[in-house]
Amino acid sequence: MRRKLDGDPLAYLQRRIFDPLDMSPTHWRRGRDGNPQMPSGAGLTARDWARFGWFVLRDGEGRVDAPALRECFEPSRANPGYGLSWWLLRDGLVPPGRVQSVDVDPALEARFGRINMAAGAGDQRLYLIPRLDLVVARQASGILRALRGRRDGPSWSDAAFLHTLLGA
Repeated sequence: MRRKLDGDPLAYLQRRIFDPLDMSPTHWRRGRDGNPQMPSGAGLTARDWARFGWFVLRDGEGRVDAPALRECFEPSRANPGYGLSWWLLRDGLVPPGRVQSVDVDPALEARFGRINMAAGAGDQRLYLIPRLDLVVARQASGILRALRGRRDGPSWSDAAFLHTLLGA
């Protein structure tokens, strides 16, 4: 990214994405080489993560190519429950693995329409429910355990959380 952007990728992200959305990452995790971990290194407050969710829910607010953004929510051939970086909580979803789970209840989609989700380390979540014009950011206390590869306590259930949240 440094070569393609002719400089610091974090400065580019700040200028092109975070500043226009009035967001400020609290920190960036870095690899052993000192470079920022782009897919999962940004520390965001729940408010900033929700702000990003509103931006996406509103098709990029006229600042990005809306049809291209919508492609993020098209299922892949390999996993009908996964688009481009977004989980599509629908029947046929193939969960990511043992360390992080993603579960779905098709009854939720039948009642509330499509539900899309970004999943972060330690069961952090960003849910988008377009039919309800709803964005939910969930910060999680288990992130440090997850980063160390440990799971203590009960596992997270997206379906149970959404049932509680939506009174389903």
